[in-house]
Amino acid sequence: MRVWPMNLPVLVGKLLRFASGVLRTIEAQSGNRFFAICLGFFVAVEVFVTLGPALHRVVPVEPDDALTYLLRTAQMVECPRQGCVALEDLRVQLSAVMDDPQLTATVQEAYWHVFLNHVPGYSLTAAVLKTLGLSFFQSYNLLTILGGIVIAVGAAIWARALVGAWAGGIAVVLFALTYFVGHGLIWIVPSNMTLGMAMLAFGLLVERREQRGMIPFFLLVLMAAILSWHSIGRFYAIALLLSYAALVRRPYVRVDWIFLTVGVGLVGVAEALPYIIERPLLRMPIVPLPFEGTALDAVLANVREMPRIIARSAIATLGYGGLVAVVVIAALTLPRWRRWSFLLFLAGFGGLCAASLLHLSPRIPAEIFARVWVPVALLLSCALAWVLLSLARVSVPWMETCLAAGAAGPEKRGDSILREGLPLLLLLGMLCGVVLHVIVGAYAVVRAERMVSARNDFAYFPDSVTQLRDSDGSCGRIFYSRKEVMFAHFLDGAMDCRVYWNPSGKRDLTGSGFADVRRVAFFNPIHHNQGWVDLAPSSGVVVNIERSPTGSPYLLLRGRGEVEWKLVDAEKHTVANGRFAVQEGPATWHPWDASAWRPQLRLTLTTLAGRIEMGGFRIVGPAAVPADHSPVRWPWGEGVRMKYFPRVPHQEIPAADIAFDAALWANVSGRPLRVLDDRGFGVIATVQ
Repeated sequence: MRVWPMNLPVLVGKLLRFASGVLRTIEAQSGNRFFAICLGFFVAVEVFVTLGPALHRVVPVEPDDALTYLLRTAQMVECPRQGCVALEDLRVQLSAVMDDPQLTATVQEAYWHVFLNHVPGYSLTAAVLKTLGLSFFQSYNLLTILGGIVIAVGAAIWARALVGAWAGGIAVVLFALTYFVGHGLIWIVPSNMTLGMAMLAFGLLVERREQRGMIPFFLLVLMAAILSWHSIGRFYAIALLLSYAALVRRPYVRVDWIFLTVGVGLVGVAEALPYIIERPLLRMPIVPLPFEGTALDAVLANVREMPRIIARSAIATLGYGGLVAVVVIAALTLPRWRRWSFLLFLAGFGGLCAASLLHLSPRIPAEIFARVWVPVALLLSCALAWVLLSLARVSVPWMETCLAAGAAGPEKRGDSILREGLPLLLLLGMLCGVVLHVIVGAYAVVRAERMVSARNDFAYFPDSVTQLRDSDGSCGRIFYSRKEVMFAHFLDGAMDCRVYWNPSGKRDLTGSGFADVRRVAFFNPIHHNQGWVDLAPSSGVVVNIERSPTGSPYLLLRGRGEVEWKLVDAEKHTVANGRFAVQEGPATWHPWDASAWRPQLRLTLTTLAGRIEMGGFRIVGPAAVPADHSPVRWPWGEGVRMKYFPRVPHQEIPAADIAFDAALWANVSGRPLRVLDDRGFGVIATVQ
């Protein structure tokens, strides 16, 4: 008795034919919907990695870069000609040539950080946002989020133009889940925002090259933005001009000549303007930075670093050989007009990648290669998506053939599987690689978001800048030992004060050149996690007591739980111990019994239950209590040394061992310092 109305291969064949018809109908009618879903996914990824840090952090991600960009914005607002008092001081100090080549390079690099405005369009846009009521940090975060969206939209439009809606959508998902070494798509800065605009321009060019309309004029607007947003935009603008000349239908019509003429003019203006305008500085001085070894050593270092940069893009093809095979197959199977566009861009950006290996970087091997690789990775994702979709389109009919041959007899079945089953095996292998790429990429994106949120998570209080001035509002010369602190103060109105920036080397404040220094600003050694130390049971905090206290100790704590403290002598014998509870609510100063405190003891603080963080350790006079919003939180000059383990996700940070000596951290000597404010990542002290 037959259980099935027909044999199993025939039944599966009918189901496959039905599925094939459904897929063809969906492909014909819903390609745009699928593409929109994939684009939405890419936008969601970019918003995920940019919005979270913007909401949870006080200072934007990568503060050294962010504050450098924001300094250009502050200059646009306060002194667009770079003539402020502080900038005039720095112009003299940072123009000096030292005997030591390494020190000369350090000073020259500092000069570029202060004066070089290679992102004028970005600076002007952030300045406009500032005048509309946003703070500098809010302006930076908003542009970062919008920049991520521009990158997503630009990459998606370019991918769709090259390989169509379905393959373009697949490529967008693969590209969104590729973690790039360097800036890539996680660190949104003006350089990759410029790339996003360029990819949008490339996509519009390929998509509408047969129907000009208003597209050439829109491309000119994009080119102007690309040229002004970052100095690397000149390369993208030239690539856009060359691509337009190569891709548009001939003979050229009037609008084509207008685009090419005006485009060349824009590039010419961008090149000439730095030589016409002296201030602000728009021209990048070409000064070779010193590095150890020969030029060949630097090139070889670039080559050795290259596989690490490419590796993420090769996961989906299960190796470099598969990556090459995918490109070859795509180049042979793409329609003629798509093939020409794909090969043109691949050859152009591939050539830039090869040329970038000759860049001599003393700090980061293959730094330029990592930036140029991003558009190449998108092109490779397009090739992979095209091959994957092509195999999927033909594998269902081949499966039908195999099953039909199986129903006809074992001889034909074996012959059909050997002859026609190979594409299906290739498809299954590629799907395994794609699934692996998606899993690894999703983990990398989530991991990167956590790392970006916690990395260099500084605290900052704009009102601390008032401590730079005397009671009458005047300010003498301010001595800075870190650029990040100086730049943050510049954002809040300190560019009208005279400054001395000390990039390296200890300075004696008793010298004649420092007679008018009234304030010293230096980097806060407790800067992780916005200045809060986790009293975790596994690590806790160890305080070495060097002398008897001059008052009563207080701990600034927040969280909920119970803290245990122990005083231990040199032989690790417990001298005294105790515990106290911390109630949930605002951070509060907790008194601690120091009756057993004496020199050469160690105090350990750990959490017994819950989670508690310490944001201050003060020693105040008898009958005194630290104010809730005291600008000083740590025991400077009290003979206390603290050791703790910073807790930053996905980042190994050595133990912090901090001696609360202001002169040590400011890298100065000769005159005593009294700390006025240490709440943020910059500490301000007055010179006594």
